[in-house]
Amino acid sequence: MDTKIIPTTKPTLEDVHNLFSMWRETRRSRKPIPKELWEAAAALCDDYTINQISKALRLNHTVLKKHIQSIKGGCLSETVSQPTFIELDLHQSKFPTKRQTSSEKVTVRITSQSSRDDILLQLKH
Repeated sequence: MDTKIIPTTKPTLEDVHNLFSMWRETRRSRKPIPKELWEAAAALCDDYTINQISKALRLNHTVLKKHIQSIKGGCLSETVSQPTFIELDLHQSKFPTKRQTSSEKVTVRITSQSSRDDILLQLKH
């Protein structure tokens, strides 16, 4: 009887990267990626974008997306984070007024918790 080890904690991107690295180093020929590795990669989509996962694990973006859709039952739309509206109080900001020169600008940096990518907005008046 085969026993299957079920992890009790969610794997991190680094954990899954290590699994893929070990598999790539130990495989003897160009065999397809095992189902368990695809499942581990799909489990990451709750915390990372498909682009982040595919780059880190060196996987084809389109193929990974198809595997996630088949493994997660087509709930891929739930894994994509929806943009959140951010209201800025213009009265307390440093936006230029009529008396200031038009060369002044305001810079807004938005940082994501799940990504190292920042969004930088520069507003000129």
